[in-house]
Amino acid sequence: MKWTPIDKSEWARAEAFDFYITKLVMTYDVNVEIDVTHFVKTVKENGLTFYPAMCWAVTKIVNDHKEFRLSLAETHWIPFGSPEVLTTPLGYFETLSPNYTTLHKDTETISFVCTPWNDDLRAYHDAQRADMERYKDAKSIMPQGADVPLDIINLSCLPWESYTSMSNNIYGGHTYLRPIITWGKYAEKQGRLLMPFTFHIHHASADGWEVHKYLDEFRALLDNIEGQIDR
Repeated sequence: MKWTPIDKSEWARAEAFDFYITKLVMTYDVNVEIDVTHFVKTVKENGLTFYPAMCWAVTKIVNDHKEFRLSLAETHWIPFGSPEVLTTPLGYFETLSPNYTTLHKDTETISFVCTPWNDDLRAYHDAQRADMERYKDAKSIMPQGADVPLDIINLSCLPWESYTSMSNNIYGGHTYLRPIITWGKYAEKQGRLLMPFTFHIHHASADGWEVHKYLDEFRALLDNIEGQIDR
């Protein structure tokens, strides 16, 4: 885990960051439909499973942008309203690893499982499949316990619903700076497979422009996913 401090005196976003972290404290969600027609077809043809492949793709673009890997003092967050907010060192992790949800059908409960990031799609895919198998009967909310690192991104899926909107709310998490990303059931519309997708982010980390860039790059990755398989 590598965390690099940011010199705010030389950071173009410093004024906006301080404004949104202390005055107009705000997080927001962007809900869109993502065309996954080519992605679904390609991963199936190559023997991959949708969920771990999507976890990889979502995280791949996050790791390409420093603003989505921000963190205060190598922690998840510090209490809202604390005077430490402006004096606590700000930095960013080198990469984030997916921390995703799994469902235990017998108890209808979920667990969070983290698979270490690997830039190789198939290698990551196989590692996530192995982790999901390893912890399939571990009913704890966090079965890996202290083994879960700080450099994670929280991912979630609602595969039973093709929803139109979702909002994430973190009580006391007003200094949690990284995205929370959720997607739902893809459904056929006019011959295309469309998937609901929610990108939650702190306004101190990113404006709408950065989220737009993320979504553009994410769509391009899904439409050209064959270039990432067995490369």
